[in-house]
Amino acid sequence: MTPVVYNFRNINCSNESRYIFQTVKGRKLSNVYHSHDFYEWIIILSGSCTQIINEKEIYSDKNTCILLCPGDRHRFIRQSDNVNLIALSVEKREVDRFADIFDITKALSGFQTILNSNQLRTVLDFYHSGFEEEYKLLLANLIMIYIDTFREKEDMPGSLKFAVKEMMKPENLKGGAERFTELSKYSKTHLNRLIKKHFNVTLHEYIINARLEAAYSSLILTKTNMEDLAEGLGYASFSHFNKIFKSKYGITPAALRKKHGSWTT
Repeated sequence: MTPVVYNFRNINCSNESRYIFQTVKGRKLSNVYHSHDFYEWIIILSGSCTQIINEKEIYSDKNTCILLCPGDRHRFIRQSDNVNLIALSVEKREVDRFADIFDITKALSGFQTILNSNQLRTVLDFYHSGFEEEYKLLLANLIMIYIDTFREKEDMPGSLKFAVKEMMKPENLKGGAERFTELSKYSKTHLNRLIKKHFNVTLHEYIINARLEAAYSSLILTKTNMEDLAEGLGYASFSHFNKIFKSKYGITPAALRKKHGSWTT
């Protein structure tokens, strides 16, 4: 099958910009088999989808970041009803310029990673972007995520990587340190030691941060009742949740949701 080739200048609405930013919530993704002469980052915020990328079937679910490079061929073949994603398309010469600045030597092609809570919150800060300056910052952050992924310590045990990924799910966060211990198969003492080594925080601090990061995402991406959201993450008291959320982010949950109150359809 010969792919349709998209040229950045032909599809760009603004001839001045080197960026195209899209948010997709619940609508059908393109099943047109195509390639393009630009870079495209796709970040799955909720739900899941499956693409054919360079003749390989690739499944991606929540918190996955995928990079498509110039010449890559792809199309979406399946998606969940609740799929919600953002996509940043960037002209090749702009990415090349950033790659030179960051001294990237590895090939970008084939990059896919699961965003951790801090990386996801950084991406979400651009969810309603509307200015090229913001897109430049988002691109810089995405390239740093790429660099950090390849700098990730190889000595992190696979069981810990698995548990860290699973603990991004609200149902596991609700169980706190006990659930983290179950998933990792370590004793709480050993798990605390590993968390301190790899994340430079205590197990207790890690759980608090992970819960608040999950709350931040849900406040922007869902319409879940805030009291239910807090309870679902393990907070028995909404007033306590409200207090520590404001302490960390400098804004109340209600104010954050109001700030990001527009919804993509």
